[in-house]
Amino acid sequence: MTEVIRHKALNSEFGRLQINENDLFRVAKIVENLAIKYGGQPEIVIVSGDGEETLRTKSSEFFLSNQLPQDIRSILIGFSKYDAPISCKINLSAIPKRSASIDVDGTDTATVAAIFHELKRELKARETGMSKFTFLSEKYFVADLLLHIFYSILVAASIYSLFDVTLNIIYKYNSNFKNSTLCKSIIFIGWLCVVIGFFGGGLTLSNYLKKCFPPVEFAGRISDPSKYHRKYLLIFVSFILVPIVVNVVSALIMNAMKR
Repeated sequence: MTEVIRHKALNSEFGRLQINENDLFRVAKIVENLAIKYGGQPEIVIVSGDGEETLRTKSSEFFLSNQLPQDIRSILIGFSKYDAPISCKINLSAIPKRSASIDVDGTDTATVAAIFHELKRELKARETGMSKFTFLSEKYFVADLLLHIFYSILVAASIYSLFDVTLNIIYKYNSNFKNSTLCKSIIFIGWLCVVIGFFGGGLTLSNYLKKCFPPVEFAGRISDPSKYHRKYLLIFVSFILVPIVVNVVSALIMNAMKR
């Protein structure tokens, strides 16, 4: 009878995760128990937020200790041993354009499947509300293109509204301003800014939002480098949305007054 060796490899990527130290402990404990079962130890690698320091440990308890750095860039939790019939790796990165992923493979197919689904269940529970949408927009060109067009239109509309509201205020107090050379120059500059905003502003907004919401957002006692961008997110978005809202509201009021 021919000898057959079966090998199973399972992997999964996640859009956006929000994970605290307790979640990390549970994930690391699953890998640690697996390592103990095969006479080994897990490999846990933590990179500090500034990327200047790397910490290595073999214990899941590290995530609950005071030695855990508060600012973290990435975490790798894995197990691999030359004579073990299974290996696994969990990558958790807070760097934009990276991803959170699980990889489990080996010849002990039943254990591979069991460990993979247990780890996946733990991380799935930590996915954010927009995780699937974000994942699709980053993995598929058409979805990414549509999202960039939406951002471009939003930025262009904001710039247009800013000029429109300003000119309408000036017209109200000086009706002759419409025919002036200065007015024509401002309108030309305004449209030029709208075009530049459409082609460049969408990319700028997209990159900023990706920095605010990396593949993994660390929470609880720990955080990630993107927390500084999230701190000013409301202000940044307000600069874009407020002119549009003001312009729409003022247009509605003016239309209502004309009736």
